[in-house]
Amino acid sequence: MAPFYRGYQKDFRLDPDDVKGIQELYGKPINHSPRRHTPGSRTPAKDSEGPKLSVPRLCVEPKIDAMFTGSGHDTFIFKGHEYYKIEPWGIAKGYPRLISEDWYPLKGPIDSALYWSNGYTYLFKGSLYYKFYGRKFKYSRSIRSGFMGIPDNVDASFVWGKNKVTYFMKGNQYWRYSTNQADPEYPKPLRMWGRGMPARVDAAVRWRNDKTYFFREESYYRYNDYDFMVEDSYPRPTAQWWLGCPDKDEVRHINQIQDLNGDPEKPVPDLKGGQSDYQHFPGATGNIQWEMSTDSALGELDQSEATMETPLESSDKELEFQPDSVESRVFDEPGFRNNSRNFSTRLSSFSSHVVLLQTVFTALVSSLLVHSGS
Repeated sequence: MAPFYRGYQKDFRLDPDDVKGIQELYGKPINHSPRRHTPGSRTPAKDSEGPKLSVPRLCVEPKIDAMFTGSGHDTFIFKGHEYYKIEPWGIAKGYPRLISEDWYPLKGPIDSALYWSNGYTYLFKGSLYYKFYGRKFKYSRSIRSGFMGIPDNVDASFVWGKNKVTYFMKGNQYWRYSTNQADPEYPKPLRMWGRGMPARVDAAVRWRNDKTYFFREESYYRYNDYDFMVEDSYPRPTAQWWLGCPDKDEVRHINQIQDLNGDPEKPVPDLKGGQSDYQHFPGATGNIQWEMSTDSALGELDQSEATMETPLESSDKELEFQPDSVESRVFDEPGFRNNSRNFSTRLSSFSSHVVLLQTVFTALVSSLLVHSGS
């Protein structure tokens, strides 16, 4: 997986055993004598446009805003107005995508992301947080009303694998969040996390191997839960080890080619994301449309009725969008199950069974008619 990927190696050469094995399969290279250019011979014209090379924008500026690993071990990175899905080899095909399309009504950039094992994902932006189940938007509230004792504009949030408790980080301090509020003895200085910890953190994630990773600028740190310190040989570059990017020299060379030939066409997202619970309501005197935006999410919210967020709450079983699992493999990009699509699949399967029964019945009737006629 990406955290253990060695990345691009400049001037890499195969071992002699590998070369020998390849030549045994495909044969040795055939040497052709170079053609001599003679006066009057035609030289092929050079392609005026040049090669179309590109690297993801995240490879050029690998500092990230937020990150979380959700159900099914799907990992997502947020940067600016876009987000990326991370596969074992790096950035997944079809990414980046716009946050505003797939995480409606949220608009990037965001400050932090948090996933709880009950299936809920929380995306933090300024003084607000947005609650999702899968990509199904539930509501937006102020951090002070839903996460009592946690400050606005948090830098990072994660569930620590050591004790399964939620932590928030901002600046050079951190908070522990138990049940429905920050513990009273917090905040505490970030340096208490031990040797090798950066002065502040941009993002944090508890990955599929149950280890915690901290991200700062263009590097990441793997934390040792038992020795309470950053592991040796860290920090490492995020771009090469998590994103599958070439090294900085290669990125710089590709950018120079782009400056000469122009940027390649940007991918256009082809899938609409999750939708809000509040979209279009038929009213007695006309149609009422309510679109919740980042700035007006709390416009009509009664803070006295807001409930505290807790990882102990049960998940909503009636949602149209469910997080993926090992058992279910019918997904909407980027890895979330759509029950409406599952229903269509089941309906299609049912229709196939009806057609099969009709075919068998017709064959039986024909057979009986033949026997009766004889």
